Amino acid sequence: HLEDFMSSSPPKEPTSLQYNVYIDGFELDIYDPVSRLNIELVGYPYPRRKDVRRNKLRDAHLKLNKGVLTSRLVMSAYTSVEEIAKTAARFIRNERDRLEVEAVK
Repeated sequence: HLEDFMSSSPPKEPTSLQYNVYIDGFELDIYDPVSRLNIELVGYPYPRRKDVRRNKLRDAHLKLNKGVLTSRLVMSAYTSVEEIAKTAARFIRNERDRLEVEAVK
């Protein structure tokens, strides 16, 4: 459902998104190659201790080796797939805007 909603969103919404793509052996839930932003969809707001450590190592590897930043959306905080998709789209637009501002400097 999320992929369908994201792809059918208005033209101002991010396009060229990739879903469940693998980079260096890590699966990225929603990846925007334009901004190099990875959005991970997580089920619980408080991950297990071993997951926190694994996520930190994974995020650091992706950032240092591929320039990929990671944000997480806790799915249980949203009431619908559409709400998750809109939030993910906003994250991506914000990151693209930030990169544009940096490019002008």
